[in-house]
Amino acid sequence: EVAYWELAPYFAGVTAEALTEEAMRVFIRDNAGKAFEFMVEVAGADRAEAGLCSIAEAKAAKTEDPAVLAVVDAARARFGLPTFAAMRAGEAAEPADFLTMQKDETV
Repeated sequence: EVAYWELAPYFAGVTAEALTEEAMRVFIRDNAGKAFEFMVEVAGADRAEAGLCSIAEAKAAKTEDPAVLAVVDAARARFGLPTFAAMRAGEAAEPADFLTMQKDETV
């Protein structure tokens, strides 16, 4: 579930309305047993196919949709993870590297 909320802001064409419990369950079922790196590769390929910048570029430029981040932040808060709002306000560390962030949050 944490992997879903980490990747959600970077899904190609994602909207706040699309971030439903059902969408999360489908993602979890479809990715069960897969390495996070593989999920990142798939999301990155989907972004490239849609003509979007890479996940790393989007994260570095902080171009995520604010409405999507609000939904993601609510989920991150439920898990006790730093929210994007806190990271962007300098109240929590925001690792520059996406995979480092994932490892820090799940280990």
